[in-house]
Amino acid sequence: MANKLSLNDNIILKGPLYLNKDIPLQSAGNQTLDFSLSSVYRKTGGDATITLSNIGEGQTISIILESIGACYLINWVATGYINNSVFWSDSKFLASSSDSNKLDFYTFTNIGNTLFGKVTYFTLL
Repeated sequence: MANKLSLNDNIILKGPLYLNKDIPLQSAGNQTLDFSLSSVYRKTGGDATITLSNIGEGQTISIILESIGACYLINWVATGYINNSVFWSDSKFLASSSDSNKLDFYTFTNIGNTLFGKVTYFTLL
């Protein structure tokens, strides 16, 4: 059973990741995300190369990708971390959501200069 989340134009997360701030929706496409500026980013899904930058030791960060109603491919670039890549929780990368009412919630943690990633899928109400 998928997790359920209600969504309006803006997402507001409250907690240790991003306190009481709106997370603006960024357009699809290639982008370098600087996690010294924010611990959460929100983007429209779509084929892209996303470069993960400045994730501090022990830091956990999140990227919310909003589905476009079709599968898309994200190339995750982790230059400067072990193997220049992300180690996924299931030893493999999971595909993006293909339903138009989904959010793909990616979480990355830097431990010992190694990036560990996982994805959770949410169904919008």
